Amino acid sequence: MRIPVREHNRGFEFNVTPLIDIVFLLVIFFLVASQLVQHDSAREVQLPVANLAQEEDRGQPNRLTITVSENEEYSLGGRILPQVELLQIIDRTELDAAVRFRTDKDVPFRLIEPLMHACAKRGITDVSFAVEQK
Repeated sequence: MRIPVREHNRGFEFNVTPLIDIVFLLVIFFLVASQLVQHDSAREVQLPVANLAQEEDRGQPNRLTITVSENEEYSLGGRILPQVELLQIIDRTELDAAVRFRTDKDVPFRLIEPLMHACAKRGITDVSFAVEQK
């Protein structure tokens, strides 16, 4: 009688292919997210100086940063937009959103006023201005 030969059991094996896929997706996500954050402050403006300025809360995930340059151009997320389109974006923004204005110190208030009125009309109460501390 012949004794059956049992194959040697190798044990439990891991399939790391899905793990590698997830790691690459996370790397791509964080690269894209970091590019979006950099675009908010990519346009160079000379901020106004303030005596009583608070530290900026960078932990706000739902915040619009609107930049107004000295040559009266509006930009959001690095894209130059007309004022009408910005007003439409504010009108579609969620109520718990925050709006931050980065304006050049020489920009007249008449350029910012319609955007502030749109925020108030929409019910957005968290509106702030980026300034340099004295």
